[in-house]
Amino acid sequence: MKNKGQKIAKYVFVGVCIAELLTRIFDVPQLQHFTKPLLMPVLLVYFRQGTTGRLTPSFLWAAAALVFSFVGDSVLMYDQPIYFMIGLGAFAVAHVFYMVSFSGAVASGVAGPSLLSKGLYAIPFLTVYGILMSALWPTLGAFKIPVAVYALILIGMALSAVYRNGRSGQQGVSQVIFGAILFLLSDSLLALNKFYMPMANAGIWVMSTYLLAQWNIINGLQKHYNA
Repeated sequence: MKNKGQKIAKYVFVGVCIAELLTRIFDVPQLQHFTKPLLMPVLLVYFRQGTTGRLTPSFLWAAAALVFSFVGDSVLMYDQPIYFMIGLGAFAVAHVFYMVSFSGAVASGVAGPSLLSKGLYAIPFLTVYGILMSALWPTLGAFKIPVAVYALILIGMALSAVYRNGRSGQQGVSQVIFGAILFLLSDSLLALNKFYMPMANAGIWVMSTYLLAQWNIINGLQKHYNA
C-alpha cells in the first residue's frame, strides 16, 4: 500500500512540476500562486510514503527542511524586499536542517573524512563562493551581508553532502551530492539574474534546477533510510 501511495505522490509531484514550469514558459504568473506552494508538500508526502521502517531524526530534519522550503517558495512569489528577506531566511533554515539531516544519514561506526580531507573538499566550493560574491558584491546594496551569509550556509549544506561520501550507499550519496550541487547552481542563477544581469528564461532555469535538486536530495536520503 505504501509503494502505491508513493507512486501516486510521485505522479502528482511530476504533474505539479510540469504545471509550474509551464506557467513560466507561457508567462502566466497568476497560476504560480496555485502550483508553486504545492510542490514541497507533495514532495513531503512522497518522501514519507516511500520511507519504510522507523522514522529517524535524520528523516525528520529533512522533512523540516521541506517545510521551510515551502515557506521560502511561497513568500518569494512576491517581489518585495521584505518577502525576499523572509524567503532567504526560510531557505537558510532549510539548508541548516539538511546539514543536520545529512550528518545523521550515515552508517554507524564509519569514520568521517579527516580535517585535511574536509579542507581539500572545501576548496572548489569556496572558490565558487569567492567568484560569485566578487561579481555580486557591488550590486547587492542592503542585501550584501544577508546574501553573503546565506551563500556560506548553502556552501556548508553542499559540503555536508560531500562529507557523507563513503559513509552510506554510494548511489544514494551521489544523488544527494548531485542534488546539493544543483541547489547551489539554482540559487547562483537566481542571484545572478536578480543582482548582476537579467538572463533570458531565468525563471525556467532556476526552477527546473531547484526542483531537480530537491528531488535528488530526497531520493538519495530515502535510499539510505530504506537500505
